[in-house]
Amino acid sequence: MIVEEPLKIEKTDLDFSFFKDEKPLILDRDVSVLILPSFTQNDAFHNGTIDIFSYLQKEIGENNVELFASDDEYKELALHSKAYWLGVFLVAQVAVPTFTNVMSDYISNELQAKNGDEIDFNVIIEKKNDSNIKVTYRGDAEHINSVLDKVNELSRDKEIDKSTK
Repeated sequence: MIVEEPLKIEKTDLDFSFFKDEKPLILDRDVSVLILPSFTQNDAFHNGTIDIFSYLQKEIGENNVELFASDDEYKELALHSKAYWLGVFLVAQVAVPTFTNVMSDYISNELQAKNGDEIDFNVIIEKKNDSNIKVTYRGDAEHINSVLDKVNELSRDKEIDKSTK
């Protein structure tokens, strides 16, 4: 189940249909990337989520990225640490390569994260013909590109079985 800390890779049942059933008015169309609230912080989003949301919409397409909250429901969690908390992202399998490239650019160019900075995020990959995968990373920005490469690799069918053995 776990490849190595600080990187965790596991199967999950979470997918777009689960969230569409929960809030059909928010997910009234198909999207490639859904930004989710923190699973551990009472449905609050990480500080800076709107910035990431806007960046992803600009780079991937306004109709392809959605935030899983209405304007009235949206609340941010202010964490007082040096870590960059990027959030929780549900990504369609076909969009993973674009998503990881855009996130790499965001981390490097917008956040200007450097070696020694801590990055924290979760990516759930919804796969068409295989088990969905949740990738959790909390570690040094120095390794972010290799982690995003791993996310890309895992988005290919049958890759979870190789990684979790």
